[in-house]
Amino acid sequence: MWDCGLPDAWVGAGAIRDLVRCDGDGFDPSLVREVDVVLLDLADLSRGNDDRATRRLVAAWPELPWETNNQALSRQ
Repeated sequence: MWDCGLPDAWVGAGAIRDLVRCDGDGFDPSLVREVDVVLLDLADLSRGNDDRATRRLVAAWPELPWETNNQALSRQ
């Protein structure tokens, strides 16, 4: 995702929904309640991987409430 080094990452539709609801006055990060990012990282199945991925996103764009979930864990 961007240059954060997250493998196969996707932003959930909730963040897009929150932005579409804005009144057209421009981008306001405070309108986004959370940005769910799902990734598929088969190389690191540890629970700490989600936290590390979230920290990477926060470092890149701290204005948004990021939350990540490695979907590879659900395939075990």
